[in-house]
Amino acid sequence: MKRINLFTTAVLAIVLLTGCIDNNRTMLEDAVEEINAECPMDFEEGITMTGGELTDEDMVYFYEFDEDLHGIEEYVDILPSLKEEVYNNLTNENSDDSVELYRVLVEEGMGIRYIFFGSNSGASFELTFTPDDISDILDAACD
Repeated sequence: MKRINLFTTAVLAIVLLTGCIDNNRTMLEDAVEEINAECPMDFEEGITMTGGELTDEDMVYFYEFDEDLHGIEEYVDILPSLKEEVYNNLTNENSDDSVELYRVLVEEGMGIRYIFFGSNSGASFELTFTPDDISDILDAACD
């Protein structure tokens, strides 16, 4: 699970490189551009962030995982605990920049999705955090 700590922290760091921008949507669009400029980004255990995207509902991060190291079944089997760990990591990330990101997402009514694709099969799974989840994360980060 250490790999989730690493790439969650990296995602937040990249997103927050954009600094303060008056318009929330512009800030998020700029963050995605910055993420895409930095990709691909390799993480431990064969996970590579391949890019980001902003939809009307979510900030989306795309990852590829090396199926020669870990099959999708391994991830699917631990999906609930994986989501809980990422949720806890986001909740415990209470720097001013992280809180600002959560605030913007809450104001925009947006969530976060992490989509993982297998390197060989293209099979995928995702971790989804709804706008309500982000609001809870914001509340916890501000405590």
